[in-house]
Amino acid sequence: MNIRNIMEQGGATMLVVSPMELKEFAISVVEEMSRVQEEPKFTAAEFAQRHKVDKSTIYRWRKAGILKPLIIGGKRYYRDSDLSQ
Repeated sequence: MNIRNIMEQGGATMLVVSPMELKEFAISVVEEMSRVQEEPKFTAAEFAQRHKVDKSTIYRWRKAGILKPLIIGGKRYYRDSDLSQ
């Protein structure tokens, strides 16, 4: 089991990690954040217009789990790669 799996399970967990494991985890977080920052993000209205659907379709897709928003500062943003998954 890796750190990411433990985090996804939630709950309180005490971990003992080696410095190398901690470094690998930090590197993976930085790489993921770099990828997220590079990819354009759109509001629901912008995303709907971009994909030629009604804004209500974006909300239905989100509710159905088809589209998972990126939440930054309490606001939802959508990326093109979210739809292709």
